[in-house]
Amino acid sequence: MTLHFGRKGFAEPGPATRRRQLGRQLRDLRVAAGLRTMDPAAQRTGLSRATISRIESAQLSIDWSSSAWLGKN
Repeated sequence: MTLHFGRKGFAEPGPATRRRQLGRQLRDLRVAAGLRTMDPAAQRTGLSRATISRIESAQLSIDWSSSAWLGKN
């Protein structure tokens, strides 16, 4: 495990950990929005079901502009 240290010297999560956290948060938001499966989420966002699955399972990175766009739809 590699530790990443921030400006104040405290260990921060690495990129893989942040990707997993983001995936979990996006899945939780999708479910909270009433989209119990990935299919309606795919239709609303214009992304494929496979892409949503890869994002939620931390297999695919997305940039902040993409995550902001997902939150608006």
